[in-house]
Amino acid sequence: MSEVVVRAVEAVDELVVDGEGVVLLGDASGGRVVRLSPLGLAVRSLTRDGMPLGALGAHLAAEFGVPEDGDLEGAVRAVVDDLAAQGLVEVEPEGGGA
Repeated sequence: MSEVVVRAVEAVDELVVDGEGVVLLGDASGGRVVRLSPLGLAVRSLTRDGMPLGALGAHLAAEFGVPEDGDLEGAVRAVVDDLAAQGLVEVEPEGGGA
């Protein structure tokens, strides 16, 4: 996997109940609440201090298994891209800074 670093964006608050959660994000225009699946919660938890995409994929495969089509990199990228689009994680080049 390409070595970019995924980092969870700081939330105002998070609540996890029975493996699912909600995240309260705040910005200059106000706040919003995003509901997360166990997979989304795992990505945010693993990337709090930043984690290379390849290592993230290995952790997720160990916890959730490899996708049926075997395309772990594609599946991890899709999840990360979705979370980034929602403002929940940032993706940066390894060694770079946001």
